Amino acid sequence: MRIAKIQDASVCAPPRSSLSALRFFNPMCGIVAIWSVKKPLDLEELRSYLPLIQHRGPDDQDAVLITPRLGFGHTRLSIIDLSPRGRQPKRDPQTGVIVTYNGEIYNYVELRRELEARGHRFESTSDTEVLLKAYVQWGPDCTKRFFGMFAFALWDPRSQSFFAARDRLGIKPLYWLFDGNRLMVGSELKIFAGYLKRAGGLRLNAEALPHYLTFRSIPTSSTLMEGVNRLGPGEYFLLQNVPGRPQSEKFWNLSDYAQERSVNESAALEELEKRLNTSIRRRLVADVPIGCFLSGGIDSSLVTLYAARLSNKKIHTFSVDFEEPRYSERRYFNFVAQEAQSEHHVFIMQPSQFLDFLPRWAHLMDDLVSDPSSLPFYFIALEARRCGVKVALSGEGADELFGGYSSYHQIIRWSWAGAWAKKLPALARFFLLNDDHRDLWRRLGNSHPFWGTAYVFSEKERGEVILKNTSLKSWHDLVYEKCRSLSKINQMLYFDMATRIPSDLLMRTDRATMAASLECRVPFLDHELVEFSMGLDHRLKIRGHEGKYILKELARKNFPGWFIDRPKIGFNVPLDRWFSHELKPLLERTFFQEKAIGALNYNAIQKFVNDHFAGRMQGAKIWNLLALELWHKQWIRGQSADRIG
Repeated sequence: MRIAKIQDASVCAPPRSSLSALRFFNPMCGIVAIWSVKKPLDLEELRSYLPLIQHRGPDDQDAVLITPRLGFGHTRLSIIDLSPRGRQPKRDPQTGVIVTYNGEIYNYVELRRELEARGHRFESTSDTEVLLKAYVQWGPDCTKRFFGMFAFALWDPRSQSFFAARDRLGIKPLYWLFDGNRLMVGSELKIFAGYLKRAGGLRLNAEALPHYLTFRSIPTSSTLMEGVNRLGPGEYFLLQNVPGRPQSEKFWNLSDYAQERSVNESAALEELEKRLNTSIRRRLVADVPIGCFLSGGIDSSLVTLYAARLSNKKIHTFSVDFEEPRYSERRYFNFVAQEAQSEHHVFIMQPSQFLDFLPRWAHLMDDLVSDPSSLPFYFIALEARRCGVKVALSGEGADELFGGYSSYHQIIRWSWAGAWAKKLPALARFFLLNDDHRDLWRRLGNSHPFWGTAYVFSEKERGEVILKNTSLKSWHDLVYEKCRSLSKINQMLYFDMATRIPSDLLMRTDRATMAASLECRVPFLDHELVEFSMGLDHRLKIRGHEGKYILKELARKNFPGWFIDRPKIGFNVPLDRWFSHELKPLLERTFFQEKAIGALNYNAIQKFVNDHFAGRMQGAKIWNLLALELWHKQWIRGQSADRIG
C-alpha cells in the first residue's frame, strides 16, 4: 500500500513548465462545435479552443471545417481502439455524417453486430463509429439504444441538420450558446468565456444566484455564465437549415419510472445484485488499465469488491484520508483493499494543500459546484493517472437511490410536526433559537419540506445575502409534481436524483477527474439500475432509522457486521476547523476588503463569517459564498493566481 502525505500542492500538480501553457492542468474527451450564421468561420479560432479542453483529451486533437461556416473540434483520451482509426471528428464515408463525441457506449459491441446484420461496414473497433452508424440507421432514436455516458454533436449533410445529445443521467456535460451570430456547443464553459468576452457579453448570470445559493449548484438549464445553457440529462436538440435557438426534447425521463411498486424483499435483493454486477461488468470494458475510487463507505466498497471479482487483472484502489480522526475512514478502506487484494494508494490531505489548490480549482470548476470534496477527488484522480490508470469506477449515486443521507431522516423524524408548523408558523420565532431550526419549522408547514441533500441557504437567508432574490417555490413544486404518485420518502429521493445528481454530483465528478485526464464511470447510475430502483418500495430503502436498507443487506453478503453497522462519515472536508484557522485570512480579505460581486450584500455575509469565528459553525454557507467569489474572480474578472494564501 502506498501512502503519500502531501505538504505542498506542487507534489500533486503538473510540472511548472506545463502550467505555463495551460495555466493549471496537464494537456478525456473534449468537444467543440460552431455554426456561424452570418460569416465564415475561422479555422484558427476553432483550433484555439482545443487547448482549453486538452486536459479532457491529451492523447490527440483535431479540428475540421465541414462547411465554410461549420466546424467541429475534438481532444481525445484513448480508451477503446487506441489506433489512429479512432480519431475524431469522425466522418461516415457512405453518408458524410460527421461527429465529435465524448463518452463511452458500453453496449457498442452488441450494437455493432446488429448494424452489421443490417449491412453496415466498419473500418475501426471504436464505439465512435458505432454511434455514427447508429445515427445513420435510426436517426435521433439512436440515443434510446445506447447504454452508457455520452455527449456529442453531429452534422448530417443529407438533411443539412445539426444534432446534439446528452446521456440519460447527465454523466457527461454538454453546453450550448446561441446569440444570433453563432451556435456554439462544447464540453466545458471554458470554451465560451473567450468568445463572450470578445463579443462584450461575459457577465455573471444574476438570475441563477438563487438556485446556486440554495443548492450549491444550478439544477436547471442555466449556468452562472450569462447566455450559456446546459443541455439537460436525457435531452437532445435537432436544428435544420439556418440555426435558430435550440429547443431540446427528451428521449428519456426519470419521471416515467416514478411509479412505486411492492416487491418481495428477497427477489428485490437478488435483482439488485444482478443489475449491479451487470452494470460493473459493462464498465470494465476498456483497452487501458482500470481502477476504483475507494472511500471506505458501503457504496464504493461494493463497487470495488465486485470489480475485483469480475476483472481478470489486479485493480488499483485510491483513497483520501485526513489527519482529523472524525473525517478518517482508513480502517474501512484498508479492510476493503485487503479483501479485494488491490494495489492500494492513500493520500493524506492537509489544509495547506487545499489552500494552494483553490485558484486551480476555480479554473477546473467552471460550471460551479461548491462541493469541497471535488478538491481531494482531483488528487486521487491525478494519482490514478500517474499509476497508468485511465479509467476509475466510483460509488456515486447510491445514497440518492437508496436513502443514505441524514437529511432524509431529518424530514421523516419531524414529519409529525407538519400539521403544527402549518397552523402555527410563528412558533418558530419564539421557541426556536437556531436559524436552521426555524427554517426547518417553516419548511415542515409546506407540502414538500425537503429541498435536497445539498441545501445550503434558506429563502430568508438568501434574501439577505443577494440584493435581488427570487422565490424558487414554483420551480420546487414543479419537480415534485412529476413524482406525486410516489411515497414521501421516494419523492425526496426523486428530488435529489432529478436535481442534485446531474448538476452537482456528476458535474463535480466530471470536472475533478477530467482535469486529471481520467475517465470516471459510475455503476450505480446505469440507467437500467436507476429505473429498477426509482420506484422500489420505500421500505426497502429507509426502514426505521436505517437508510440504504436493501443495499446494506447486499453488503452483508460480502462484509462483516462491524463494517456495515456504523455511522456514516461521507466524503467530507474539515472546513469548519480550517475556516477558523488556516483559511481565516482568506475569508477576511475576500468578504471584508475586496467585496467584488455587486449582486451580493456583504454586510449580511460578514455576519455569517463573524458567527463562524465566534464558534457558531457556518462552514457550508461560507464555502458556498467563497466558491462563488473564486469563480467570479477567475471567469468574470479574469484574475488568476498561482496561490491564494
